[in-house]
Amino acid sequence: MSVRTELLLSLRQEVLGPRESYHEVLPSTQDPRNEFITGVLIPRDATEEDAKEIEGEAEILGTGLDEYGDDDSEEDAPVAAAAPVLDPKSQPRSLGISFFVRARDKRKPHIAICATWARYKELRDPRGKQVFQRVPNCYITPEPISVTASQLLDETDGVKISLRTVSRADDTYKLSLYLVNETSLRDPLEESGKRRVQTSDLIFQPQIRVVMGENTEHLPFDSFQPADEKLAPGSLEEEDESLALIYRDYQAYARGHLCAAVWKEIDPEAKVREENKLKWIDAEVVESTGGKQQSQKFIVPDCRTEYVPCYPVQSPEIDWKSDSIERTPELATARLAEIWDPRAMGEALQPLADGYAAWIDRQKAEVDGLECRYQRAANRHLANCDRARQRIQEAIDLIAENEEVRLAFGFANKAIGLQASWRKREEVLRWRPFQLAFILMNLLAIADPLHADRATCDLLAFATGGGRPRPIWV
Repeated sequence: MSVRTELLLSLRQEVLGPRESYHEVLPSTQDPRNEFITGVLIPRDATEEDAKEIEGEAEILGTGLDEYGDDDSEEDAPVAAAAPVLDPKSQPRSLGISFFVRARDKRKPHIAICATWARYKELRDPRGKQVFQRVPNCYITPEPISVTASQLLDETDGVKISLRTVSRADDTYKLSLYLVNETSLRDPLEESGKRRVQTSDLIFQPQIRVVMGENTEHLPFDSFQPADEKLAPGSLEEEDESLALIYRDYQAYARGHLCAAVWKEIDPEAKVREENKLKWIDAEVVESTGGKQQSQKFIVPDCRTEYVPCYPVQSPEIDWKSDSIERTPELATARLAEIWDPRAMGEALQPLADGYAAWIDRQKAEVDGLECRYQRAANRHLANCDRARQRIQEAIDLIAENEEVRLAFGFANKAIGLQASWRKREEVLRWRPFQLAFILMNLLAIADPLHADRATCDLLAFATGGGRPRPIWV
């Protein structure tokens, strides 16, 4: 098991659970409502005071999103599940997942559903000590069901599972599945008519898994359409248009309600092996209820809910690479610190601007091949790239022409190279191309107090691939 997988598993066990097995037993000192900070559903009719009381010593991080908020339908939801208030310590009553489907033939689309959850019961072990026993439960559709109408699927163990269907004009359906904690707190002996919430009233580690029927196609959330009018610079609409272009090849196939959603292409459980510790822990519960065939069917679903989502991001290529430029820029700080001849300095830095210009030209040639809805954003991005290239080129020219700037540039390279040598004496520090380009972009505004770029704060957020992006300010 890799270190990354081990860390993810430890995180999941710590914040979501279960920590040992699907029938785990926790000592009385580890009350699950204080141990697990996500994947906990309180009863639907619990008051906000109850919710804060449940929180106890744990710092529960909830969300204030309306769980039906992203559905543009005017139909009423089949389940009245209250979303948590805008309080970082409030807890949700439900979770859900939405996705689009379409039939591949003249029949109606069908899906198979599996929902799992658990409660922790207060019991006495053989030695008489109080413990919390995990009691898992599940719901499975025996056969794929038609999704043409909203329906209540099941109501058992104080859990209500429902399907909401919204039909679209193009023979597609938007489906939303919800799991709600309907545990009753009514108690006529209490003055308020309700008893206090106990640990056994809470739902832990709930999950919904969906498998498409043989005739059913799982569709992406690809609803982006650019606005007709000209967008204001820096507006949210402009940002949405840019993001749609950048992530056009990474479509979302599901959305979670008060949780995350994953689908087969990005599911870390998809490549299940015997040694993979990230595999579905409640599969044994489903197998004992519906048989091994049902369990195997839902091990790798088409989409599912998730409270601890993860997505692998490849490390970016950071070395110099330009097929159209024969020369390579000088990236060694020691060498840049020693160059004084203006022509030599220009020759050392010019490949950086030329290589970037060649890359921009290749991108421009691809714009006409994009869908029309992406072309405005693509042209805007390339205009920004042209401006960045221009700033780099102007900086290279300034260094070559201005002795004071050239001297300062040399001192800067000498200083950072010297600092790096204190850590590794034998190693000569070399800039990564994007680092040197970023410095050049801002050089004119540093040298000229009246330069227009003084009004711009440039931030370069670089995804290292090591788990944390590095912001670089100039």
